Amino acid sequence: MIVTGVMLMCGTRIALNSIPAMVEASVEEADMADFSLNFRPLPKTLVDLICNDTEGIEEYELRIVFKTTAYRIKGWPASTEILLIGVEDHLNLNKVVMVNGRFFEGDENSIIIEHDYGENVFEKDILVEMPTGNVTLEVVGTCRAVWMPRWAVSSTAYAMVPLKVLQNFLNINGSVNQVLIKVSAGLEPTAVMNSLSRKFEQYGPVIKSIEGTVMPFVETQSYYNYLVGLLSLIGYSLFAVGLVLLYSSLSFMVTQEYREIGTLKAFGATQKNIVTAYIVRSLLLGSIGSSTGVFLSVLVANGLIGGFTSVSLNFEGTVFATVSLMQMIQENKEILLLYGGLGTLLSLILVFPSALSASKVSASHAIRSFTGMPAQMNGSKSRLQHSPLFLKYAFRSLARKKWREMVVVLVIFISVSVNSTLIAASDSQKGILEETSNALRFDFFICLSTRSNSTLLDEKLSFFTKNVTFMEFAYYTTAKIEGYTFFLIGSPANAPYFRYSLVSGRWLQENESGAVLTESLIRILKVKVGDTLTLSNDVNQINVTVVGIRRDLVLNVPIVSLTSLQSLDNAEGKINAIVVEVKKDVNLDRIILDIRRNVPNYLWHIKKEGLVDIGEDILAKAFQSTATAMITFTWLTSILLIFSVVGQNINEEKMVITTLRALGMNRGRCILIIVLKIMLLGLAAALLCALFTPFILEVFSILLSKTTNFSIHIRPSANIILTSAFFILATTLPSSLSLGIYATGISIVENLRYE
Repeated sequence: MIVTGVMLMCGTRIALNSIPAMVEASVEEADMADFSLNFRPLPKTLVDLICNDTEGIEEYELRIVFKTTAYRIKGWPASTEILLIGVEDHLNLNKVVMVNGRFFEGDENSIIIEHDYGENVFEKDILVEMPTGNVTLEVVGTCRAVWMPRWAVSSTAYAMVPLKVLQNFLNINGSVNQVLIKVSAGLEPTAVMNSLSRKFEQYGPVIKSIEGTVMPFVETQSYYNYLVGLLSLIGYSLFAVGLVLLYSSLSFMVTQEYREIGTLKAFGATQKNIVTAYIVRSLLLGSIGSSTGVFLSVLVANGLIGGFTSVSLNFEGTVFATVSLMQMIQENKEILLLYGGLGTLLSLILVFPSALSASKVSASHAIRSFTGMPAQMNGSKSRLQHSPLFLKYAFRSLARKKWREMVVVLVIFISVSVNSTLIAASDSQKGILEETSNALRFDFFICLSTRSNSTLLDEKLSFFTKNVTFMEFAYYTTAKIEGYTFFLIGSPANAPYFRYSLVSGRWLQENESGAVLTESLIRILKVKVGDTLTLSNDVNQINVTVVGIRRDLVLNVPIVSLTSLQSLDNAEGKINAIVVEVKKDVNLDRIILDIRRNVPNYLWHIKKEGLVDIGEDILAKAFQSTATAMITFTWLTSILLIFSVVGQNINEEKMVITTLRALGMNRGRCILIIVLKIMLLGLAAALLCALFTPFILEVFSILLSKTTNFSIHIRPSANIILTSAFFILATTLPSSLSLGIYATGISIVENLRYE
């Protein structure tokens, strides 16, 4: 238990410290710019002059951005919108992480595409539409970056091309139309951005954009922190139980060693010698347990971080490079030493009560006593002497003020509380998924590879109206908000496909530039209902007002009024998504196939159940596997704890059991007495759980809410009550049976002869 407690406490502490640092490390490795300015093509020498003449700029980089269309002769998709970024072969700002292939060299006719689109065309040629005609580029690599949105949630792919090559294609040799700026330390980026923007505005319109990291489409980090935080709290609980086990184990050994202690005293051992012997033993046990736990904690932390990076790679579109085990040990040596020393120190302190008790045993009494008999037998009669035998036996040690039965009750109570928290957390995740599923009222949605005219699509889709409840249009894109890049959905005010419950404010209305955010995004962006947000991309920037806050614990997506999002991309009247709900008894897969064949520019589709499955992979499955493993572990350790604690009473009372058997009581009835005793203690623990479990779950909710951008209330349920009752029964019955078999497995003749 000490090993496990230290392992979980230390491992989760390292993971919680390392996950945010790992995320920030990716931003640092990218060397993110603070802001960017887009303008009409200007001579590179002029842009250099303006930047060098502006105060507050630490570093800048010149680029060309050009949105066009890429084609494939064979393969999927046949065409897609693509944003070409002309860069030098050495990136100083907004760097990328290569996934496959290599970076281009010199001015070769090659291209590096972000991985989600690039993996389909890697090491192949693609045609790219240019003002002078189509050109052929070889895909030499794929990449990811924290500032580059995933193609999987956007119809626009991102790619990098040698700067001079793109200048030649666009006939703007020596010119650029974008500058990335990193401001000097201590300066406000907005002030420098406005100052620099004014200098470029005399040459034409300027689009200002605060650079930022890509916000994941599906929330992962908050939930992962929630899970890791839960494991950490459980680690502290198990560490406390582990200390009880260590104390009871030491005390258990003492009760078995009275005869040996008496023998040592008879040969001249002093009280100091006895205490020293037990201190050395405890120090050895504590150091071994703590050292093992600390070593295993590095593996636990590595596993937790590995799981986070796997989830991030799949759902956030970012590559994180985890550190090696040796590097993790080096970076967290203070934490490892702290928890290792804590376990050793506590084990050293806990030995003193047992050691002092053992050292006070007189040599004559210890040698004369049966193994495990108490040092003090005053012959006092129990107040329960006229009660049933199993009740007298159950409360025998309470009368002697040993309090071991109370320890057993607390052990069961702590174990049940830990298990109840795990089960309640798992139930909460299922509730979140159900709430999300109810809020998304559609069966599937289709994404188009290009923006399409809604009138033409209406004609194409008119054949399917008899099989659908509704078929509505939407618009999606990516934009930057306050240093973050978001995937945004443009929705009509009366759209039937969203049924979110609102925490504050209202839903979108006609003819307004509004946005509805989640609770998580409200905290991240530090805004409230009524505040204004600026949305920007490489073309435009618009202002929208936060009109509502929706309860959505899965999707990190701002929902913006349809016309506002269309105007951001200069795509008035255009759409790129179709949301469909089919009627009952209609074959879903069949209608998806039919629509695919009839809709031009089909890119991909997602079923609602698939979207919910993503959340289930992150939430329900992770919690269920954690709950199963931890419940099994606490069950086994609880049995061991009960055996070691109550076993001390058995050692002290072997003579009583031997006498009862000598007077004619059979082995089965002796075992039944012990079983009834433990079951009575289990009943007391059940009463304690019924009184305090709601309070404990509320405390866990408050503590865990500090690690997330949202609150999840962990409440008791019928499932928790039934599981707790079964756990108590499954814990007390095996431990009591094993104790009964242990106690009655003594030779009556041998023990009576010895006594």
